Amino acid sequence: MVFSELQTIALEAALEASIAILEVYHQDFSARIKNDGSPVTKADLISSKLILDKLKHTRLPIINEETPKETYDKRVRWERCWCVDPLDGTKEFIQKNDEFTVNIALIEDGAPTFGIIAIPTQSEIYFGGRHFGTFKVPFNEVKSLDKAQKIIHKTTQEKTLTLLASRSHRSEGTNTYLNGLKKHVETIEILYRGSAMKFVDLAMGRAQLYLRDTPTMEWDVAAGHALLEGVGGAVVDLGTKLPLVYNKKSLFVSGFIATTNLSLLRWQTEGI
Repeated sequence: MVFSELQTIALEAALEASIAILEVYHQDFSARIKNDGSPVTKADLISSKLILDKLKHTRLPIINEETPKETYDKRVRWERCWCVDPLDGTKEFIQKNDEFTVNIALIEDGAPTFGIIAIPTQSEIYFGGRHFGTFKVPFNEVKSLDKAQKIIHKTTQEKTLTLLASRSHRSEGTNTYLNGLKKHVETIEILYRGSAMKFVDLAMGRAQLYLRDTPTMEWDVAAGHALLEGVGGAVVDLGTKLPLVYNKKSLFVSGFIATTNLSLLRWQTEGI
């Protein structure tokens, strides 16, 4: 398995950040509230600095949750850039329920072509993209990727559909969507999960659908989007039904559907 220098640097950044995050996680720490109302801890900031210091060697611009963003008149000229959430699931981190991740995505012409989701508490990194598939590797083998396990996803017609929902951002809109799905499946189960771990659940076949109908940010989604495309899945805008686009003028994502079962997208597009 041969990866580019860009991808190797990003994997090493995710590993170093994950190890640093765990050091904070097993200590007493405090949190403060940012201007946007979301919490931040020293783990977010330490992870952010480690990743930025590593990715700067790629000479590509970076969209990072914890640092100031370039204006769109500059960003619009970027053909490639990184999109980073140094600690996704800070609320889960604070609650110490183990459901937090490190997200790094490579964006090319608005599309996520390579993504990394590291799960520090599981000592695993998931990585991949549309051109070469999706893999998982334990922390102790990141620097030797020959043993990385390729994820082979097989879509089957199940009578039970497992729907992923955010543990920290629940919405009544999910119920409306569920009522439409009931015409196509016998049983619907809901799995609540924090952070980008939901995308990993989809890629691994533990769930079939993730609906998000409340606003989020590009750095929360981009890496997971790349992983899903690596196993033949898709992430589409809740309104347009087209694949999400990144490095937009607004970095908000109003809502989306992520799935590895493309028939679920057809039902939604046709008006379930």
